Amino acid sequence: MGLVDFLGAAKKWVEEESVKTEKKFDQKLRSMSTAELKYHKKNMESKGIPKQYGYDKVVAELRRRGEL
Repeated sequence: MGLVDFLGAAKKWVEEESVKTEKKFDQKLRSMSTAELKYHKKNMESKGIPKQYGYDKVVAELRRRGEL
């Protein structure tokens, strides 16, 4: 196994883990109550970093539920 093969396998593994993590995050958002989502959104905004990872997904889920 050469270095190129190893790096290719590592890149593939990282991409697969990234997809798994994103799916878990999406499932967690869907299972949260509307009140929890609103709290989560407000907490993210209060930290002054509304564009941090997941903020857009929280807002999208609230819009899907008709809360925004």
